[in-house]
Amino acid sequence: MSLITTIGTLLSVALAALVSWQLGGSLGAGAMAGFLLGSALSLLGVFWQKHILRTQPKQLMLAMVVPFLFKLVALLIGALSLRYIEAVGARADWRSFLVGFASAAVIVLALGTLRAMLERSSKRSGAKEANPMHSEQVVLPDQARV
Repeated sequence: MSLITTIGTLLSVALAALVSWQLGGSLGAGAMAGFLLGSALSLLGVFWQKHILRTQPKQLMLAMVVPFLFKLVALLIGALSLRYIEAVGARADWRSFLVGFASAAVIVLALGTLRAMLERSSKRSGAKEANPMHSEQVVLPDQARV
């Protein structure tokens, strides 16, 4: 995991913990549970996408769709469990769970995308330096003899 993703995720978890503490009770517990589950699944998705890009780049679409489906199923199961199982719903609010989960998924997705863009741009600049056709000064065959 890159430094951007690590620091960003840790800061967002700390912020979510602060907001959850301020909310208190079942609202805070639901928000924190949703945020932790959403960020964990999003990080796993980012790791899997990075692995697929390294090993099977042609399967990139699959690497983006499958983590989304896992997050969707986890969101549905979590929300329905909190809503309709009274013992669980008494400890955590299902609506704050949804908000926490969605915010975590968006934050980690943005951090992962930023990391991927920075890695891609650094690889491209490295490729331009290694390839003489992408340099600022191209030496033509007639000029090389002079």
